[in-house]
Amino acid sequence: MRTLKTLAASAAVAALMLAGTAAQAAPCGAGINFGAAFAADYSCTTLGTPSGIPANLGGLTFLDNNTLLIGGAANGGSGVIRMIDVLRDGNNHIIGFDGVSSAFADAPYIDGGLAYGPGGVLFATTFSNNTLLQFKPGSASPDKIIDLTAEGIASSTGTLQFVPLGFNGAGGFKIASYSAGTWYDVTLTADGSGTYDIGAVTYINTPGRGPEGIVYVDGANDGFGVDRCCCRNSAPAAWAPMTSTPAATWSWPAAATSSPASAAPRARSSTRSPATSCFPPSAAATRSWSSAALSGR
Repeated sequence: MRTLKTLAASAAVAALMLAGTAAQAAPCGAGINFGAAFAADYSCTTLGTPSGIPANLGGLTFLDNNTLLIGGAANGGSGVIRMIDVLRDGNNHIIGFDGVSSAFADAPYIDGGLAYGPGGVLFATTFSNNTLLQFKPGSASPDKIIDLTAEGIASSTGTLQFVPLGFNGAGGFKIASYSAGTWYDVTLTADGSGTYDIGAVTYINTPGRGPEGIVYVDGANDGFGVDRCCCRNSAPAAWAPMTSTPAATWSWPAAATSSPASAAPRARSSTRSPATSCFPPSAAATRSWSSAALSGR
């Protein structure tokens, strides 16, 4: 099995793999399926439950190459961010968690978005109060909290991500609303105190209700063909437009400013697991594959 050559914001995908109780990695169970374009090159691994992080789990990102930050007690006033080391094998693949997590910061109502941005500031989205948290390096509680509703972002987030180097629009800031399924480009302006104000907010599209994680995937990886921006959705089946997939991810070429007209829920994987529909530039072709494909193991 091959490892993804470039998996930007891999923590957003790792969040999908945190179910289970084992301390070491193990094959995923039934319900994780790969489309024909991906089955030969990817496999699915569950990492088990990170120790000492209170449910429910929220967003996650890497503090360094071997330390994950993971949100805990998500969507509540006692929300936290905790850190835990990861174990790697000889191929540098992550195969489990190392030891017990430790405290990093308080993060009330943290949800699915957690990422480092300019100035080493850590950004997090919240639910259901629709705010953006900012943590300066070394801070154990938010240094700044912005009301996103007042900035024109539909309540409530949701998730966020920064466009990685090497991708179209590198450095751009994206925010998505969980409840409305809307996607926004957001500009940031330094406020002079080490954190950032929100400038322009531009609505881009509505890929579907329930976005919880954003990941950028290099088109050089097998089965992709072009750079992709994938947004993992977790809306219940009753919430439009995902009427037959409980948890889905819609993606489109990273160079696009909006989802193509072909990005309708046509091809899907099993409705029992988080699924991804990848839409190539051609409207005539679609692919269906499990979001677990992005684990690259």
